[in-house]
Amino acid sequence: MNKPFLLALAACFLTGGTLWAGEFDDSGFGGGFDLEVSQPSVTLDPAASENSDSGESPAAFYGFVKSEAGYGYEKDRDKLTKFRQTLNLTFDYKYSPDLQFKANGNGFYDLAYGINGRSHYSQETLDGLQKELELRDTYLDANLGAGFSVRAGRQILAWGQSDAGQLNDMANPRDNRELGMVDLEDARIPVAATKFAWSSGGLEVDLVGLHEFRANKVAPKGAEFDPLVSLRATGVEVANEQQPTGDKGYLARAHVSYNGGDAALYYSDTYSQSFYLDFESFAASRTGGQLTLRPKYKKIKSMGISGNQVFGSLLVKGEVAQKQGVAYARTDTSAQLGVLLAQGINPQAGISQVQTWAEKDLTQGMLGVEYMGISDLTLTAEATVEQVKDWTANLSSGKTSGMAYSSASYAALNDTFHTRLIWVHFFDSDGEVYRLNLDYDVIDALNLSAGLVSYNSPKTDALIEPFKKNDRLLLAAKYSF
Repeated sequence: MNKPFLLALAACFLTGGTLWAGEFDDSGFGGGFDLEVSQPSVTLDPAASENSDSGESPAAFYGFVKSEAGYGYEKDRDKLTKFRQTLNLTFDYKYSPDLQFKANGNGFYDLAYGINGRSHYSQETLDGLQKELELRDTYLDANLGAGFSVRAGRQILAWGQSDAGQLNDMANPRDNRELGMVDLEDARIPVAATKFAWSSGGLEVDLVGLHEFRANKVAPKGAEFDPLVSLRATGVEVANEQQPTGDKGYLARAHVSYNGGDAALYYSDTYSQSFYLDFESFAASRTGGQLTLRPKYKKIKSMGISGNQVFGSLLVKGEVAQKQGVAYARTDTSAQLGVLLAQGINPQAGISQVQTWAEKDLTQGMLGVEYMGISDLTLTAEATVEQVKDWTANLSSGKTSGMAYSSASYAALNDTFHTRLIWVHFFDSDGEVYRLNLDYDVIDALNLSAGLVSYNSPKTDALIEPFKKNDRLLLAAKYSF
């Protein structure tokens, strides 16, 4: 079982590696039939010229403040797991109907670490989770005429049909630092890119060049959702990551919308946003020795197709992707080191002989349905499966792995109250994750929410096992202006 792959999926499903192998997560929990509609980069406003002539300001400034609290009721201490204060600001400027600019920034500070006592946390945890300031969606949109448009800057490219896996959505990394506790709009991380688009009728062709590499955000050493906590427990040291240099990659999509559905073809040549662990060094000693691994990122190629079709109140969707050059962890590193030591070879000198990972191709498939035949209720079910080509027994992942995802969403009180229940089941008894969300719009600008996230681990080596006591009660208040 490719456990890091599934763990990243869970983070996206509920917010919405591999750390050792390629994980691909995408998610959206929007109600209704969220078809992948073809849209040019610039949305033209027919009244734009009139607004300009009438003296309406071309600039807009808006944002929100948000306060979030988390309570870990199964923890022995530091039960206040989060008391985060967030400020999000956006500036829009319309130079003309064909030229627009947007800038968005987000920052937060978590008071829980000071309340509990900073000495209770590792420095890595404080650096990665206590505060953050980030430039997010910031780009220039231009309509070039004749169906051509361009968007340049930090942006999000949400491609594909899956609500429960990243198959063909290869542009944007994810914020996986808090498993199941990040809203989808915050989970996707924008990247600097230039997107050229051409659209005609229901057809759109997109060509994208990436200008920066951004990795998935994962919980740091010592944090509650550290994805390497089990590995660190064995005494393995993890060095600072090595980020890729040079060309960042490119993507392409051909998308067509038709009556009742849409379909798309995809191709990408990009770095995986999830790291693999490469051999760095081994210092032998009488007690065994110190193994050090270094996180690195590998380029992979991905080709795929997706589509959906509406049948009355039922939406049927599917997606397939073929990935080349995915890094998968090997389980025989200790055996390799033992052979080298028995032969009297210094593992550091024989660094090329120690292989901690193997390159494999990966096939992914998804089939899902959404049902809206009952007023105000949306039911979603999806299954995602992946298979490793030329699988060998020394890989940490199984030949075939996957998960099932389902959700039920209900709206009431004139669409001011929303409730959603999400259930994720990992195959091979790797655990389950449950999430319940309640949202209420007190007024248009003020939203109150509450939630519960629970993790179930059926066995000691299950995917969810390290996090089985991280169940949370969540409260939040958001004011938009």
